[in-house]
Amino acid sequence: MHTMRRLLALVVLTATAACGSGHQDDAQVDSGLVDTTPIPGLAVVFDAPALGMPIGPVTITEAELSVRDLRVIGDANHYGVTAAALDLPGVVDVVDAPPGLYGALEFRLSSWELRGSVLIDQRPFELRISSDQTSPTIMLPLELPLDVGVRRLILVAVDLATVVNVVDWSTVPVEGDRIRLDDASSLAPSFTTGMLDAFAVTGIE
Repeated sequence: MHTMRRLLALVVLTATAACGSGHQDDAQVDSGLVDTTPIPGLAVVFDAPALGMPIGPVTITEAELSVRDLRVIGDANHYGVTAAALDLPGVVDVVDAPPGLYGALEFRLSSWELRGSVLIDQRPFELRISSDQTSPTIMLPLELPLDVGVRRLILVAVDLATVVNVVDWSTVPVEGDRIRLDDASSLAPSFTTGMLDAFAVTGIE
């Protein structure tokens, strides 16, 4: 419930910011001088529910995604954005999506990074897992009708466990008190595949 309230608050703030320009202080909003009505269309809300929670020996506290070629596939056409960078939780607006029936969401990752810590033999290490390789297309099925003048949210969860659980942490090379896993790592095929499998549509609001 807390996560859902956090996501909805984030979406409202993002939509409100998209509706106007310039500085808007609290007094203007409270007085009704600023229109805070969310803009119609679709928004994709990315979140990682396990952020800050232990996943075995690993705790991921920050996650960043750069997505490209994000599209919602409709019954007549597709609509989307070329690229977007976001910290999780984060929102990508598809404001040009017209009313209709949408059956899929697809996107690629141009880069991503997870930061946190891992406990190995009772010793804590600072952890960073990242990739700058553009991924294959990730396609997630939908069943989403969009009516005129309505704003709908596509809730997408990133399951961090599918990324960190593919690694045998007892065998990972250590640099001082840090562990860095990137595209040059021998473990890259495992954790990049885990990231591709980590996305799922968990709801429509």
